[in-house]
Amino acid sequence: MPLVQLARRRCTPAGCIFSLGLALAALAAQFADILTQVRERDWSALMDTIGPLVAVVVFFCAVTLALNLLAAAMGQKRK
Repeated sequence: MPLVQLARRRCTPAGCIFSLGLALAALAAQFADILTQVRERDWSALMDTIGPLVAVVVFFCAVTLALNLLAAAMGQKRK
């Protein structure tokens, strides 16, 4: 979402909030999947996926935050 705003050169606060909301929804889906694995007592699947999942989530959050901050900064320059 921030990439679309940056490409169009129309950075709005609502767009940044929407983007962060989508990121939170993706994280919520990951937590729901982990909860499902715990309820099914599928410990081997959980042990196999939790390490890479943490790395991907940290990277995803860092990129999302950086792009949203860049979009917000460009939106401030326009005013």
